[in-house]
Amino acid sequence: MPTTAKMTLPAPHLESRDAFEVTGMSDHFTFGSIPTIPAALWAAMNDREDEIVSVQPCAYGISYDTTMGEGFRYLAGYATALGAAVPAGMTLLKVPAGNYAVFVHDGHVSQIHQTMPSIFDSGLPDVGLTARAAPEVEIYDNRFDPKTGLGSVELWIPVE
Repeated sequence: MPTTAKMTLPAPHLESRDAFEVTGMSDHFTFGSIPTIPAALWAAMNDREDEIVSVQPCAYGISYDTTMGEGFRYLAGYATALGAAVPAGMTLLKVPAGNYAVFVHDGHVSQIHQTMPSIFDSGLPDVGLTARAAPEVEIYDNRFDPKTGLGSVELWIPVE
């Protein structure tokens, strides 16, 4: 990943969350291809969102199956009822229960890839937290404007 200026982040708040399921479009990305996620997945998901019955009024971006140095899978989708049908060509991801440090990214969505390294480099260590291996969750609720890409996005980082 390219080196960027270190950001100072406000301390996160801690949340415990039950397991939940998200259905949507998923693909593999390298760290260098992160900027293609909006066009590659979110555009496709937006074209098919009426095929999903969401149980929450928000969208999810989830990074999972990280392979050190090689990339990760990313899912753009919506929370669905347990056992809900999965439309053809979509993926169902079961996110396990756990504890999370919740950071808020304010600004353009294209800059999240600059916020994430700061979370791991200083945001978590500065408050004595350690990340655990589990999906990292982005929550796009009514504070985010998908037309402009501006607004607040919650970044839920799984912690020990």
